[in-house]
Amino acid sequence: MRRRNIFVFFVAVSLFGLTFGIYEISIPFYLQSRKISFPRMGDIFAVSFLFAFLMRQYAGYLSDIFGRRPFFSAALFLSGLGNFCTPFFNTVGTQMLLKSLRESAFGVKETMQSVILYEGAEKEFLNTYGKNRGTEWIFQAAGIFLAGIITIRFSLSAAFFTSGIILFLATALFWTFFQAAPVKEAAGRRSAREIFSFDLTGKLRYLTIIYFILNICTGLSHGPTMPIYFRERFGMSLAVIASLMVAHRLSMGFPMLFAGRLLGKRPKLFYLTALIFGGFSLILTPFIPRASIAIPVWLAHDLLGASIYIPIHNYLVQKYAGEDIRGLHVSKSFAYGSLGMVVGFLLSGYLYNFNIGAPFFAAGAVAILTCFLVARL
Repeated sequence: MRRRNIFVFFVAVSLFGLTFGIYEISIPFYLQSRKISFPRMGDIFAVSFLFAFLMRQYAGYLSDIFGRRPFFSAALFLSGLGNFCTPFFNTVGTQMLLKSLRESAFGVKETMQSVILYEGAEKEFLNTYGKNRGTEWIFQAAGIFLAGIITIRFSLSAAFFTSGIILFLATALFWTFFQAAPVKEAAGRRSAREIFSFDLTGKLRYLTIIYFILNICTGLSHGPTMPIYFRERFGMSLAVIASLMVAHRLSMGFPMLFAGRLLGKRPKLFYLTALIFGGFSLILTPFIPRASIAIPVWLAHDLLGASIYIPIHNYLVQKYAGEDIRGLHVSKSFAYGSLGMVVGFLLSGYLYNFNIGAPFFAAGAVAILTCFLVARL
């Protein structure tokens, strides 16, 4: 990948990370301020991932024909549109539509980001991906901090408007200055059945199943679960929760910056070790009565867990994807895998009503069980 492209790509991804942090800390409290219950929040998140499931695959297929640049640009713009319009609507139905637009764009962005990095530096993918995603997560931390400032000085609505405007600027930057690579000849036009069917084979199919299960964990333990849990369990203010989410992002971002150079040596062992550490940290969190201990234990699920296994999983998916249909294969694997988020989000609301720590415990248990599948890779 050319030096200018690397710079433009890193800037665009960093700006996206900034807006993601603003959005993530703001959306559960905004929905709550509109009297939308926790189970209905879970429904909103779940439905949005179902819609993203379809859009992600179709965009991946089209990117094999028209290139990655138009779809990464569109993903930035539509994410901005979804963020900017959020404060104008208050009902569950309209928020489902906006969240579906945003999550579809996010899914396309994730696919294009991974493919662009792999095609630009295949041999250095783990290192480049780790630095790119690590930088993005660090900017997410900055976004959470910025959201707190904007909300305190202005309002929650202003936070959404700010994130939307930043994404519009990121779109213009990427579209103007990123030089697209020549489009390789695709494998030919495909029917809707071929695009959306679960026809992955071999290790790519197996990796997709693993990703589906891991996304159940993510859906259970993330989204609205984390900020509302710490507020209800420990009486934390929005400012303190924002600080915790900053630490959450940094615990993911900084290890990724350096992990890429190490993970390629024994990826399977690192994958298993990360799942074990991450799973047990989530299992233990609900049983710890003191926030000063619960917080670092909870943060370990990223510091010693996800920050390690996510780059490895992405590398393996790229490795086993078809060369001439990489966009379709990668997007299909991630799309089907992301359906686990739907299951996780749906379960989280109902488990939360049973016990506020139940979503964390269930997520950790599922992560530990996934080790048996990873061991067979």
